[in-house]
Amino acid sequence: MKKAVCVILFFPLCFLTITVSNLMAGEIVDRIVAVVNDDIISLFELKQSMAPYMEKVKSMNYSPEKESAMMYKVREDLLNKMVEQKLTDQEIARTGIRVSEKDLDDAIEHIKKINYYTDEELRKGLQSEGMSYKEYRDRLKEQLLRTRFVQLELKSRIVITQEDVREFYDKNKSQYQVEKTFHLRTIIRKPPDFSGENELRVFEQEMKNIHDQLVQGADFKEMAQKHSQLLAEDQGDLGSFPLSDLAPEVQGAVKKLKAGEFTDIVRTDLGFQIFLLENINNEEGKAFEDVSAEIEEKIYKDRVEKKFNSWIKELRERSHIRIIQ
Repeated sequence: MKKAVCVILFFPLCFLTITVSNLMAGEIVDRIVAVVNDDIISLFELKQSMAPYMEKVKSMNYSPEKESAMMYKVREDLLNKMVEQKLTDQEIARTGIRVSEKDLDDAIEHIKKINYYTDEELRKGLQSEGMSYKEYRDRLKEQLLRTRFVQLELKSRIVITQEDVREFYDKNKSQYQVEKTFHLRTIIRKPPDFSGENELRVFEQEMKNIHDQLVQGADFKEMAQKHSQLLAEDQGDLGSFPLSDLAPEVQGAVKKLKAGEFTDIVRTDLGFQIFLLENINNEEGKAFEDVSAEIEEKIYKDRVEKKFNSWIKELRERSHIRIIQ
């Protein structure tokens, strides 16, 4: 890793602050907040990354002291993450890993497909977030490069044996024994990802109307077929799941139900949902052969994460990093 030239440490303060000449005010437009080897992170970049988190913190109506503490923590965490991204990007440049325009096109098509976006909807959503299509492609390219780097540089060094998988299974047998599963149906109203508060309120009101009809005796399957934006053709049938596989907000709503009962409106990552508990089953335990691939994937992910954290720690230690408050 090439170290930053030592004279960086002796730059006069005016070199670390970019200003616009203004005889009346002398307002600071941008400045450097971190030096990472031969690269810098600007205040403008940091503020861009912080913007969505700041909006969320402000919406929580904390006291001024609590809000200030939360903002400081967000700033600290994001700046730390940006330093790690700079280090990773420097290593990517060193290794010569590339992402082609076709790779980007394929990735965008996949994102549109899994989110049910048209090209127009994606571009409109980006525009509402203040991001151009080119900026979006540039950010996606960075993500793909980092993913490819981790795959080539870290994952290739990880070897998992059948002994590792068997050991995990034996230590966690209770996870694979007989357990209770919940057969669920759902009605989903999925707002576009870039919806504003007014649009969200419209979707929530639609769900309230659906819930009122269910309370009055409407058939859940028929309502799912008629109103659900996903799984409508299956009458909202999700299948059966152990409680532990469900998102926390869904767990909390479902575990209170008896067979045939439905939840209130639940806000999830997919949007607004109502769940019906069709029945509760006792599933048979899973044999080692049935879960070995699943266990191997879990061990693999855990080891990749540990290896990446160890690698980034070593990289930080041998790099020149200067945080400028």
